[in-house]
Amino acid sequence: MSNQPDAHNLLVTARQLLLDELVPVLDEQHRYAALMIANAIGIAAREIAPPVAEDDIGKALDAFLAGVGADGEYSSVRAEAALAQLIRHRKIPADRKSGEALTDLLMHLTRSKLRISNPKFLNEN
Repeated sequence: MSNQPDAHNLLVTARQLLLDELVPVLDEQHRYAALMIANAIGIAAREIAPPVAEDDIGKALDAFLAGVGADGEYSSVRAEAALAQLIRHRKIPADRKSGEALTDLLMHLTRSKLRISNPKFLNEN
């Protein structure tokens, strides 16, 4: 049995109420603070219900790491740390295929994070 509304829906509703009913009646100083709060609520709502499944990110990281010889199941945080270490220590093969795979992976990771923190940027670019 699920509880409705869930945390994501509550945050979305609270954000919309803040933007629609409170922001328009606030003075300029308080309006700016309310807009910052609305932005933070939006980020939190997207964090709770991310548009890209964490499993997809983990699978992409695991596949890349396995392809460059860093086998092992990692949590997504550990996999990102392992990837960063490989890049930092120049342990990724310098061939074209590995470079393209790395670029694709980094773009995938960046887009998935932007979908949460700044989805407008993706829509504009």
